Amino acid sequence: SATQVTAVVPFGAFTGPITVTTLNGSSKPSTTPFYLPPRIDSFDPLSGQAGTQVTLFGANFDGVTQVQIGGVPLTDFTIASTNRITLTLPDGAPSGKWKVTSPGGSAESASAFSSIGKLPILADFTPKSGPVGTVVTLTGVNLANATKVEFNGVSAAFTVSGAALQATVQAGATTGIIRVTNPAGQGVTATAFSVGTSADLRTTLTPSANPPLAYGPLAYAIRVVNRGTLPALNTRIVLTLPEGAVFDSAAGATDFDVIGRKVTFRIGTLDLNGIFSGSVRVRLPAPGSLTTTVEATSDTTEATPADNTASVVLTSVLPALTLEALSSTLLNLQWSAQATNFVLETSILPAPAIWSTVTNGVVDDGTTRQLILNLTNGGPASAVYRLRLNTSP
Repeated sequence: SATQVTAVVPFGAFTGPITVTTLNGSSKPSTTPFYLPPRIDSFDPLSGQAGTQVTLFGANFDGVTQVQIGGVPLTDFTIASTNRITLTLPDGAPSGKWKVTSPGGSAESASAFSSIGKLPILADFTPKSGPVGTVVTLTGVNLANATKVEFNGVSAAFTVSGAALQATVQAGATTGIIRVTNPAGQGVTATAFSVGTSADLRTTLTPSANPPLAYGPLAYAIRVVNRGTLPALNTRIVLTLPEGAVFDSAAGATDFDVIGRKVTFRIGTLDLNGIFSGSVRVRLPAPGSLTTTVEATSDTTEATPADNTASVVLTSVLPALTLEALSSTLLNLQWSAQATNFVLETSILPAPAIWSTVTNGVVDDGTTRQLILNLTNGGPASAVYRLRLNTSP
């Protein structure tokens, strides 16, 4: 009619003022624009954390009044052009699809943006161990908006003060990592918190031979295991040598000292189920009774102190020669390979005996030393053999 025109929005049209043209000329542009529905084609980047610059690409962004991420409205954005909106991702922004709203309608992105957010980062915690009811102070960053604290999966009551978070160990908690959750995600401690009241050091002592050979070497194997509920702090292991034994060497820890008959290992912290394995090698005195003890102690309360100590009582003996007939003409002379400071000597009868050292033909398999005597190849018709301590006349 003379006062109304009905028109269909053509493909390719975009938001803007409307003009009408007749044979008599064109009207002035409308004072308000015509808004087409906005459209989101893409966005960049696809993910980010608070402070990330994000750009939405599309069409008909003129007049956009609201931008949302995951249903949460954002208050700060810029309409850079009809097909581009820029914004800075704020703190606490969730993951989700983008949505824009204008007088022409609303549009939503086809895919979701992944908001990394500010994850909690745990730098340290004190104390490192304690029973149920212990208050643990955690320090780090992004802890202020924590929503949950767990000790090895068991939730704990907590409060936040500045950059520190204080959590109370609840009943049912066990030894493990501490986990803190906030809206952005989770953070965990690098080491475990130990739930419990005591350590439990269990000690064993094992000699390398029984019976051992007098004047020879003997090694004592030491094993200490912590079966308690707390780490054993400042753990020390003291081995007391038998009377007359001489210290030779030690293995298993670099920090040890020898004072008199005591060999002391300082191994620091022995964690839960931690194992110390070491050894001490000695030279034994003359034949007789040998009593050796080892004790493990620490600065942590001990559950069952009785099994911290182990003792071994041995009786050392002199090495012996044995003779075995292999045939009517071959004899096998044997003695222990542990008799390292004894030499084999022989003498031809009758007396007076003149002793000479035997070295040729001796075979050592690590357990025994053997010498084959052949009576048909010019061997002595009557001879004696002995082991002599190399340090005696």
